[in-house]
Amino acid sequence: MLGTRKLGRRESDSLLSLRFTLPIIIESVFGIFIGLIISGIISGISPSAMAAIGMSNTVMTVIFAFFSIVIGSAAVIVSRHIGAGEGKEAGEVISQTILISVVFSLIITVLSIVFSTPLFRLLMPTAEDVLFNESVRYFRILMLSMPFHVLFSAMTPIFRAMGNSQVSFTVVVILYICLLFSSWFFIDVLHLEEIGAGLAYIFCRVVGVICCFVVLLRDHRFFTLHIRDMLRFRKDICGRIFRLGVPMSLESIIVQFGYMLANSMAISLGTFESGVYQIINTLNSFAGLAQGICSAIGTAVIGQLLGAGKPDRARRIGRGIWAAGIAATAALCGILILAGKPLSALYSTDPATIEASAGLLWVLLVMDIAGVSINAIDPQLKAGGDATFVMIVTVSAVWLIRLPLTWLFCFRLNMGVLGIYIANAISLYFRAIVGFIRHCGKKWYVKKI
Repeated sequence: MLGTRKLGRRESDSLLSLRFTLPIIIESVFGIFIGLIISGIISGISPSAMAAIGMSNTVMTVIFAFFSIVIGSAAVIVSRHIGAGEGKEAGEVISQTILISVVFSLIITVLSIVFSTPLFRLLMPTAEDVLFNESVRYFRILMLSMPFHVLFSAMTPIFRAMGNSQVSFTVVVILYICLLFSSWFFIDVLHLEEIGAGLAYIFCRVVGVICCFVVLLRDHRFFTLHIRDMLRFRKDICGRIFRLGVPMSLESIIVQFGYMLANSMAISLGTFESGVYQIINTLNSFAGLAQGICSAIGTAVIGQLLGAGKPDRARRIGRGIWAAGIAATAALCGILILAGKPLSALYSTDPATIEASAGLLWVLLVMDIAGVSINAIDPQLKAGGDATFVMIVTVSAVWLIRLPLTWLFCFRLNMGVLGIYIANAISLYFRAIVGFIRHCGKKWYVKKI
């Protein structure tokens, strides 16, 4: 029988120990560098491959944002239950999360593949035929991995919510090694080009899901999972997941939809501008490394502390996560700016594209300081049950600030790619400032979830 003991001081301290945080940091660093290597492999497919795969990945990310309904809310609810010592309830939430993820991802996958051509025609009305065809072919193959992607993304935050980041780290490392090997094999050996890139993601995500399932079914420290529980619909538990998850999902959809429109605008500026945009976005994965780390640590740590009834400690530790994220981001952006030309040359052989990309990398410093603040503070607000507030701020920033300014800067003031990033930076600072002010108060952690 699982007990209901509260999280002790020593246990809560262990959540911030190197044993917990180091695997998350290494996992993120490893993932970024594998992603950069794979982007280099993809860039050798064709001159338009980076833009085609970048657009397809953005569309998939928007579709994937719908699953924040279960992914984000499940991690928060599970961390709160574990922090309160409620193992049985945590196991029930995980079982329903897996059931919902499987059912909805299969439906969305079929619909996305069937309507892929009209969807991309709508998003890329002026794209060249080669770019358009590459995008559609890659997207169709990539979407076959969606059910596995959703399941994997739903389960890995659960390990962190349990305070066991080592399992998540091990599984992610296995996944990335599989991705690197399969990308090389399908693209460079079998010469399957953009289709091979999609097949690589299918293979690695299948491996990742198998590993996660094995670990979850065998780990009985906090809860016990049974296959039969994953096949039985529980209206009450699903209601809790959706109540917290709908605001999270809407926020994620709106943000990713903004990125998709920005990609569409970049492509409409021409092949050269879209190429520069994709290179900068690829390098931004390195500059924004601290964002994912702060988000993962914040959700697990703050969720457990709030579940254990320690709001003051949660807020104090949350501020420390925020400050560390800003310092790390400033350092990473500085490195990127100093090494701009050789890094840009990894993804293009055109001197003009390399020069333009390296010359614009300074905008990442401006943009990512706000970005890391959002990724440090917003997950803490959500862990406190304040997801609706975060959603409202995000909707306002994207629709009232970012998109209108992007259109103004790009197509009225002819600022090109720079206009896309400046508009994004302004909206990000609005979100960061409002979120930090909210974090200074007490309303965000007194909500019931």
